[in-house]
Amino acid sequence: MDNLAPMSAGFSWAPVLVDGRKVGDLTNIAWSYRLKKNIGFVLISSQHQVGDRVAVAHGTHSELGTLTELPFL
Repeated sequence: MDNLAPMSAGFSWAPVLVDGRKVGDLTNIAWSYRLKKNIGFVLISSQHQVGDRVAVAHGTHSELGTLTELPFL
């Protein structure tokens, strides 16, 4: 997730959207000290692939992110 302040590790269930349509769910999020950004795990439709941009509904707004292959280091 591109613009969020560092978040502590935890379970966080949140909708994942593409073009305003729900395509999956964020299940976990944590700050990566190595990558200097938040990383998360999502369960997402197989129609989407590595490199796709997604939005994660976070409170009253959405945060942008990019789908990445494991391992992401």
